[in-house]
Amino acid sequence: MNSARNIFAIITIFSGLQSFSVARTSARTGGPKAVCRIIVRDAEQNLLSLCSGLLVAPSEVLTAGHCAIDYQTSQIEVQCGYQGFNQAKLKIEATRSGNRIQIGGPQFSENHKVKKIAVEKSYIEDRANGIDVAKFTLTEKSSITQLQVAGIGEVSSGYISDEGRMRKGVRCMLSGFGMKSDLGGDLHFVEIPKDVLFSVSAKNQYSMAIAPLNLSNEDIQNLNSPDRKQAAALLKKIIIAQKVPATGRPGDSGSSVLCQKDGGALKSIGVYTMSAVGFSSDARSLVLTNSFWSPYSK
Repeated sequence: MNSARNIFAIITIFSGLQSFSVARTSARTGGPKAVCRIIVRDAEQNLLSLCSGLLVAPSEVLTAGHCAIDYQTSQIEVQCGYQGFNQAKLKIEATRSGNRIQIGGPQFSENHKVKKIAVEKSYIEDRANGIDVAKFTLTEKSSITQLQVAGIGEVSSGYISDEGRMRKGVRCMLSGFGMKSDLGGDLHFVEIPKDVLFSVSAKNQYSMAIAPLNLSNEDIQNLNSPDRKQAAALLKKIIIAQKVPATGRPGDSGSSVLCQKDGGALKSIGVYTMSAVGFSSDARSLVLTNSFWSPYSK
């Protein structure tokens, strides 16, 4: 992204699901059952937010810092052990931001309360530049097999090359409970295309550069509108229309970028935090970037 002149954080919607072979690894590694849904409610039980997380130890769930920093343990429910969707139990609730969430339909084998919240210190001190990662300690241990977390060195040596490409034999995906079409709350996996370029900062923040979006002059003018909500809504429509692959959705924050090497066990190589978009140097296209943090050591 060169000389971006109008960058804004936005959570985007992708209306397609590419297949990814996780079934044969799930029995020994936890697989989809270790991907957890995080529900936050206020004192009156109104739905405040939806996030995703990953069971990385019997009583520990890794997630994004912004999914935890403003909340108390009593407000948070962590649901793990996804068992499918039951249409008969479906109930739709809306978060305070207006996202419609499927509550009840997705079935889980475990519902956990949270005993402790640990947010990365740098994020507490500086939300704009800190490492957007947090960890929940559950009140009781989970019986689900957790997924392994790749160390920082392992990510660069085993999964992502120095040139920013997925190494030979590596397949990666985004996992989470974010929005699909106009509804969120159900589990999905979206494969990251092989041609996606990765870059990494000194703080171990990885970015994935997704294909640029081609825009009309009218689109560019509207995206520069002072009304950021209107601009965000337009961008979502453009992304869906152009079928942009592998982008995060509202509710996917805190989910993991899961990778498989040579058909082996799934591992988390990072905690998904945000999507951003900015104009490229020719001012006729937008470049979409997904960001995630290589997990800190447990």
